[in-house]
Amino acid sequence: MMRFFRSENFAQRALQTLFSCLFFAINVSTEPLSGNTDTITWGGDNSRSGYQRQAPVFDNKFNISILTVYSNHNLDPTVVSSADFGQIFKALLPGNFNGIGPEQIFSQPLVYTGSDGAQYVYVATTQNNVYKLDAKTGAIVKSRNLHVPFLTADLDGCVDINPTVGVIATGVIDAETGIWYFNAKTYSESFQDGKFSPTNPPGRLNGRYYQHAIHTEDLSEAENFPVLIDGTVFRNNPNRMFIGGNQLSRPAALHVGDYIYTGFGSHCVKFNFTGAIIGFHKTTGAIIEAFATEGGLEPDTVKGGSVWMSGGGLAYDGKESMYFGTGNGYASQLKPNGNAIQGRSPPTALEEAAVNAKINDDGTITIVDFFMPWEKTQLDGADKDLGTSPLELLQTDTFSCPNHKRIGVITAKSGKTYWLNLNNLGGYQMGANSLDAVIQVYQNENSVYSGAGVMPLGGGYVYINVIQYPTHAFKFSCDPFGNAVFTRIADTAEKNAYILGVGHGTTKGYLYGFGSPVNLPLNCSSPYQFGAVAVGTISKPMAIICKANIATTITGWTFSGNDNFDVSNFPMTPFSLAIGQSLTFEAVFQPKAVGPLSSDVLANTTNGIMGYSASTPISLKGTANSIAPLLAISPNTVSFNAIIGQDSQSGSAFFDNRGDTLLTITNVSYSLISERGPWITPEIKSEGTVQVGMFKFTNIPSTIQNQTFETVGIIYAPKEVGNHAVYVKVFSDGGNLVLDVFGMANTPPIALIEFEKSDGSRWLPFSNSAAFTFGGVFEGQTKYLNLRVTNNGSTTAGPLSITVSKPPYGVPGIINAVNGVDLAKGSSIKAGQSQTATLYCAVPKSQVNLPSYNGTATWTMNTGDQTMGKQVINFICNAVVEQVGPLLSNGTAQYEYVGCFKENNPGRQLATSPYGDASNNNGRCINTCSSLGYEFAATQYSSECWCGNAIPIQKDNENDCNYPCSGNVNQTC
Repeated sequence: MMRFFRSENFAQRALQTLFSCLFFAINVSTEPLSGNTDTITWGGDNSRSGYQRQAPVFDNKFNISILTVYSNHNLDPTVVSSADFGQIFKALLPGNFNGIGPEQIFSQPLVYTGSDGAQYVYVATTQNNVYKLDAKTGAIVKSRNLHVPFLTADLDGCVDINPTVGVIATGVIDAETGIWYFNAKTYSESFQDGKFSPTNPPGRLNGRYYQHAIHTEDLSEAENFPVLIDGTVFRNNPNRMFIGGNQLSRPAALHVGDYIYTGFGSHCVKFNFTGAIIGFHKTTGAIIEAFATEGGLEPDTVKGGSVWMSGGGLAYDGKESMYFGTGNGYASQLKPNGNAIQGRSPPTALEEAAVNAKINDDGTITIVDFFMPWEKTQLDGADKDLGTSPLELLQTDTFSCPNHKRIGVITAKSGKTYWLNLNNLGGYQMGANSLDAVIQVYQNENSVYSGAGVMPLGGGYVYINVIQYPTHAFKFSCDPFGNAVFTRIADTAEKNAYILGVGHGTTKGYLYGFGSPVNLPLNCSSPYQFGAVAVGTISKPMAIICKANIATTITGWTFSGNDNFDVSNFPMTPFSLAIGQSLTFEAVFQPKAVGPLSSDVLANTTNGIMGYSASTPISLKGTANSIAPLLAISPNTVSFNAIIGQDSQSGSAFFDNRGDTLLTITNVSYSLISERGPWITPEIKSEGTVQVGMFKFTNIPSTIQNQTFETVGIIYAPKEVGNHAVYVKVFSDGGNLVLDVFGMANTPPIALIEFEKSDGSRWLPFSNSAAFTFGGVFEGQTKYLNLRVTNNGSTTAGPLSITVSKPPYGVPGIINAVNGVDLAKGSSIKAGQSQTATLYCAVPKSQVNLPSYNGTATWTMNTGDQTMGKQVINFICNAVVEQVGPLLSNGTAQYEYVGCFKENNPGRQLATSPYGDASNNNGRCINTCSSLGYEFAATQYSSECWCGNAIPIQKDNENDCNYPCSGNVNQTC
């Protein structure tokens, strides 16, 4: 194949260059909080880092809280290593399809607290059975079979998962609805009678994949589910269709807003598969995305790009970006040398890749950045997947440096751990000497088939679990130049297991529960329920009886909770009990506040047998009511932040009567000084509102019916800068309480929007009349510049709040923002402070002597500056294409690029070859043919130059011209 250039000189001579080149098509939270110790997605939250955190992150775009696992699992090393921690149950799962063998669990069990307040474990197995178990006892509460399982006997010797393949990938529970989403592999309807066996299986192409949505209450299917995936045509490659028999779903599902995403790969790199991301609407069941990692024009015979990650989860940063890793493939779009590709120009075949995909409003995804190891083609040949572990997102409040603010980690089957800049993953061979442009690479001793462990405390640590070798601990730091560094500082004493030993599944039919306490030395029949008791009264005494399960000695008593219970008649300690002996003491309930109340009595013991807890909890519970009226105010503090001259701020408080009879408010007093006065006379408005200082109160009641509340409105309309307060004391026959109301009034913030000058030398202020410019950027290169927003108000200015932000992230074109996180909607900037976001212009690699062109993008932003309002910030970048050979007076090439052509069909139109050597490039060939008086020139097979006066007959696909020039690997010949 040949590429040609045509002259644009006065005589209209055309010089065409023919060469083979590789051409790339360019693709231009999750849930509200549930139980404190629930785990409803793989890795604890959508970052997949596995660390137990407490604070949720809110995603304004999809209106969701990205759930983070709470820190009260109490998995402290001292607890885990103590005698109080161990196996608390061993539950046999009874499934055994056609006598094929015990249940196997490859998907992570999920833990969820339902509407009944009890916590359950949800398990799905390779035999397509689902179980709901009591989280404390392991007792099976409900179970259900979904389909017959798919048999490994249909996989031509691929026995990684054997003997059945049903539910392999970890699902996700939507805490808002209690629906559990996952997929399952089975056979077509004609085989659901189960009349087959490993010696007579139905056949691989009768395999089917279904997406399920299961109610956690009763394990019934949600409306519009299950959804058959088979037959789905991939949006980004209509040559390909999802064939369930060829595919395996291994990664954990991702829940983002209304969408559920699942990943797919292969069985042992066999059969005609493609890696895939399939997205579903969580309510309608509609398939809203079908994305093939073998995308673009790749034929349906090319396999590769598995998304499997050893069962790790698709990650999400809370601001529109999904992250995942892929395995090896056979598209061969990237050559081993001379084919550097920037991350912002991703190939259509995403093999051996770490991928950043923007989630669009309609649920489809757009690939915005990628990384592939420099030895990608060698890894393909050796089946050394990059994506054997998930791409985890490290916590930015710990793992952040000036040059690397957002960091991810992924480890490959090659044993290399890669720390990646999430704002610029690194592309392919973009580093020094055509190596990796990543933060850091570490070569471990062996492969890794599990996610990294992450500890953001103590400065930050990352743990890499190497099979058959110790786990390595890496300490995070920032070097003096602002770059992230991960230093190996320690190893575990024990070695890790082999491939199947690093997961969370079992293969012998049992689910094991571990926790603390393990076994209790005393059986005290806890909890003790006292029922309903009125505030200010005392219940009848209740006898608390504890029977010894083993010989033990009670060394003391500890109380936790509140003082609404009173215990007496304890035996003196130390007090020894033989096995089977009992002790008795008394407890009464004397509530001081209404509502459900509880306390615990801990019997501390010394035990003669190992494996028993050093304390036994005895729970005392009761519900308190009030016969008399009882006043409550919630919240008891209301705060405002306001800007002088702007709209007033509104809030409210509830005045609540928690008693069983009418409450009468006898007086309401107001003070501007303190909760103790001095009291002032408020201004009563004609409409009945009460004005006190800068605050107005509405709907202050005189009476409140029993077990009801009244909503008191509060309006803050300050006229001067400063801190303001009013203390409202309510007197009633149900008690006296104080409501504190605070307000802070500031001068208006002033927004200053600036962009770096194209040479990076200074900041340029925003103007509606001119676009921010990147200047010229050559093809195959990327330029990064920063957008800065400053609160330029006075020292008394209020925060600058970004109320609208629509960055050019994941949009078509050469200009984009690096992420959807920086300067996002909801950002707040204090007076005198700034926040920045980085944008880039990434010009795709192209042939020389094409016309230069401009790319544009816009960022719509409202900063809350009332004088500025909503602004559309424009950006422009001049994409400069290299011009070689004789030049015209305006600097453009005399010979323009024409295209890729095929010669010898039959005979050659360009028959003269002036040379063929290791120094060939397009400029040299064009100059040579021009000096010889030829109209056309072409380069071919890297080192050949051809000249002639007639263009070849057959024009070919640009993708078929893909050889780097022997004298310049950055050009194609």
